[in-house]
Amino acid sequence: MTNERAVERLRDDMTHTMVHDLRNPLTGISVSLGLLMSGVTGAVSPTQREILEIADRSTRRMTEMVNAILDVNRLESGRMPLHRKLVAINLLAMDVIQMETAVASERGISTESDIPLSLPGVWADEALIRRVLQNLIGNAIKFTPPGGRVRLSARSEDKPKRQVVLSVSDTGTGIPLEVQACLFQKFAAGEQEEHGSGLGLAFCKLAVEAHEGRIWVESTSERGTTIAFSLAATEGHRIA
Repeated sequence: MTNERAVERLRDDMTHTMVHDLRNPLTGISVSLGLLMSGVTGAVSPTQREILEIADRSTRRMTEMVNAILDVNRLESGRMPLHRKLVAINLLAMDVIQMETAVASERGISTESDIPLSLPGVWADEALIRRVLQNLIGNAIKFTPPGGRVRLSARSEDKPKRQVVLSVSDTGTGIPLEVQACLFQKFAAGEQEEHGSGLGLAFCKLAVEAHEGRIWVESTSERGTTIAFSLAATEGHRIA
């Protein structure tokens, strides 16, 4: 066990170093592409601009993945500081679903929400919980075909303790059987055409657990999937 811990620590240290070393050149590439697209070095033809935009999107995607690896590593090691405050989770949830609606509409997907205004507040890091919601809704949109629907719901529960439960449902084809057992682990991804880096759900799990909550698959089938997570409610506080 001591050797395993030593190897794990070495792996984490190498990951941390690698991620930091990758961020600087990626930032440089992104800035350079932006300058080229702005025309500061000369006129850019439509074909050239299309190629530059593809490179820019790919660079931004790589930067997001590098940052995700760093965040997951920091959460795993307990080095991610939590800036907790009283959060109106109902308003936060409605804000996120409204922002994601534009992305869903571009793909021909409708969005719905069922978020009671009477939900109790939660004591949480608002930025982290916002990212959890964005990841879950973004995943649902990614795996839902045109004409489908993504729904964000919220409810309060009193057992086993007072908590707020948020759930994201889609009308996709469900989670492949080979992925279900390791869904929230790092780099878990299926063979679907639309698949991500395998870091989004790992981040969600670690961020929710850092708040003493839990995340789980409520249901999945060929008619869609629902993923839910819970956060402890703040006693005596309701924020409308």
